[in-house]
Amino acid sequence: MAAYMCGTHGCSSRGSRHRPVNHVRMAHRWTRASPPAKKRRCSVTKTAQTSDLQYGVTSVLFHGLHKVASCGAADGSVKLWDLRRTYSICRLEPPLSWYSFSPVGESGRRFGFTSLTSDPWQSSLFASCTNDIIYQYSTSMLKSDPVGAYGGHKNSTFYVKSTVSPEGKYLLSGSSCSRVFIWYLDEPHQPPTVLNGHSKEVTAVCWSPALTEVVTCSDNNDLRLWRIRQSRNNAPVEDLVGTAGVYHGEGHCKARLAVKHQSEITEPLTKKRKSSITTLGRYTNSLQSETDTIENHVNSRTKAIANAVSPSKILQLHNSFQSKPI
Repeated sequence: MAAYMCGTHGCSSRGSRHRPVNHVRMAHRWTRASPPAKKRRCSVTKTAQTSDLQYGVTSVLFHGLHKVASCGAADGSVKLWDLRRTYSICRLEPPLSWYSFSPVGESGRRFGFTSLTSDPWQSSLFASCTNDIIYQYSTSMLKSDPVGAYGGHKNSTFYVKSTVSPEGKYLLSGSSCSRVFIWYLDEPHQPPTVLNGHSKEVTAVCWSPALTEVVTCSDNNDLRLWRIRQSRNNAPVEDLVGTAGVYHGEGHCKARLAVKHQSEITEPLTKKRKSSITTLGRYTNSLQSETDTIENHVNSRTKAIANAVSPSKILQLHNSFQSKPI
């Protein structure tokens, strides 16, 4: 059910059953438009023009004292809800949220979010999307479009989670490719650091409060503890849980494309290429001759101006002024 509830301590009048104090129904309901059905003469019933896809809420997060952030599995949107409003009596479906960020994907096909985390100052939200990108949304300026995007990992299930380090400088995420990815938030364009060692999909990840250790788990019942700034030369090989490196997946693809493009340039020239080069050479020669003509004209004019104001001319004018009586 695409809803979330806010509960409180205490029991209702029906016994020991707990009742929520606020209830948001259809929080991430997505209505997708369907193409109109063809008309049939013998048809009596009418075909619905829209289909309601009701998916669940995948992650919720407190944002301040009076707001909650949530993301859905298929509507491709991140929403902020004001807890001071009573959504239980709201009749709108879906209800109107306090703020909604722009959906990811087109109207016909949207992507879902698997994880939602925030920085320590609660100025940004990081939503892990199923299109293999972690989007960063600004909650301090409330920009509808993402202000940052971090990619390189694979997110093909709703079990892959991400989290921000306690000091707010690093973003840690699992991946469906059995690796762990770490991004430096101050330099989002730099390639992430990759931790290799798992053999199955890495799901949950966590930072230690002291920022010296990272805990990750995978689908093969494996739990690994990674220590930061530890020299591998001091530890036995059998005690190592994995290795760390810099991700260059996209860089390798670009390098291969560059080599292929270079080989295409060094191929033998065809007749069409030769004719194009000949025409370009003629145009270059004509342009050079015009440039020489303009340069000669400028030089001649410069010499004429220099002769007009030569020192002998200036001395002659000075003598003529002195010989005239006042």
